[in-house]
Amino acid sequence: EQSICNDANGMAWVTQQGIPDPMFLWSNGRTGESVDQLAAGIYEVTVSGGQSNGCEEVISVEVTADLSCKIIIAGNVFDDGENGNCNPIDPELVLVEDIEVNLAPIGLVTYTDEFGYYEFLVDTGSYEISVVVPEPYFVLCPGFQTIEVSSLDTSTVSSDNYFFLDYLTNFNLYLTGQAAGAYSGQSQTIQTQYCNYSPQTINGRIELIHDPAVTFDPTANGADSYDPVTRSASWLYADLSWFECEFLNFFVDIPASTPDGTIITHTVIARPLLGDVQPGNNTITLTRTVQTTSSSQPYVSPNEIGTVAENFELEIYPNPASTQITISSKKDNPVFSLNLVDLAGRRMLREEMGEDGQQKVELNLPKGMTTGLYLLEITSANGTDIRKVFIQQ
Repeated sequence: EQSICNDANGMAWVTQQGIPDPMFLWSNGRTGESVDQLAAGIYEVTVSGGQSNGCEEVISVEVTADLSCKIIIAGNVFDDGENGNCNPIDPELVLVEDIEVNLAPIGLVTYTDEFGYYEFLVDTGSYEISVVVPEPYFVLCPGFQTIEVSSLDTSTVSSDNYFFLDYLTNFNLYLTGQAAGAYSGQSQTIQTQYCNYSPQTINGRIELIHDPAVTFDPTANGADSYDPVTRSASWLYADLSWFECEFLNFFVDIPASTPDGTIITHTVIARPLLGDVQPGNNTITLTRTVQTTSSSQPYVSPNEIGTVAENFELEIYPNPASTQITISSKKDNPVFSLNLVDLAGRRMLREEMGEDGQQKVELNLPKGMTTGLYLLEITSANGTDIRKVFIQQ
């Protein structure tokens, strides 16, 4: 009888005639005319006539597996060459043999065949596939080098789990940024933009090493990791294609006890997860001098409702907001554009006011926004200002 689902529940037996008082000895040490609790495989049984009969015969029995309750997880590993497009139907792709493929969390390991093909036969459930590639290869796609597969349907096949490899290269990442003014007892906003000027898609991380005089909240900033000892935070990014740019904005808090005139410096670095990067363009250093709120250049917290910063002559209300934010400019300072982003730099909304600008703008917020802190970039006749706004819907 078959082993159901490849478990140890199969059965085998032998029927004999003509041997009085036969004895049975199976290759797994069991005795008797039949044995059960067998996994799929080939077993041998020795049938003998005992002491009164010297006859003996060895018989092979195969227990097959009924795999109808299993799922197949399969895919291919490709060498993507210089294409960088991760397209499985690209005729220039080369299949890669003998690549180690791992299936977590059960720890199964297999290797690709001459067609770059791999396959796992497992129970229904959720799994994560990863590959181990030798230098000079790295995993170009998918982002972060793993594929998640989940199936609760038996006898199914998940066959499009593709990995695309490329050679380690010297990526060209271009990073720019600016830091808002630094005022004791207030938050300082930092805005960065990172661009990929390499023909290959990049997966990587942005690193911040902040000044020891400030504090950093990794949760509020959406950081993927933070080490308070080295004062370094990082954010992961994926699938940054050729000439594509993304924004990342975050903030630090300057203690109220920070003396006037203190110089604070932050370093921001753009890196790929694998490979090298052309030095110089991927690192920026941002330096500001701390001023107290009573200094000659006043500062007003963007969290306060209906406040006005003299240097930008802007009023923002309500804050917190739910459906609409009003931006009102004073004197001769029209607003030209508004850009609302989350703390990860993803754009939520952008509005243009035209060449003449507007003195008062009512910004309607999109529905379904996640409650939390956002950054509102305001471009007016006096320059660009970034304010924190709290949105709760």
